[in-house]
Amino acid sequence: MSGTSADGIDAVVAELAGDGIGLRATLLAHVHQDFKPSFRKRLLAAALHGTLEAFAREKGLGLGKVAQPLRVAVTGGTISPPIDQTLTLLGQTRSLARLQAVTR
Repeated sequence: MSGTSADGIDAVVAELAGDGIGLRATLLAHVHQDFKPSFRKRLLAAALHGTLEAFAREKGLGLGKVAQPLRVAVTGGTISPPIDQTLTLLGQTRSLARLQAVTR
């Protein structure tokens, strides 16, 4: 088994016995490896890009119809790096504060 988060990756080896409600797991080994900060930043940006694309698709819009108003809201202008990179560079706290300021 393995799992991922934005902080790192964890992996376990477990012995499973039984089935259904009688299923038992015995942990045999566990390891955690933190992601390097540069990789974590790229991972979060990729996740953000995917989230923005999914939101646009759900609303029946192209990414530009979502990204451009968002860009204007957080930068005050129509030109910036790609919106996922812009939001990552600004950071969550500053991005949310700027969005809240324009929606009041």
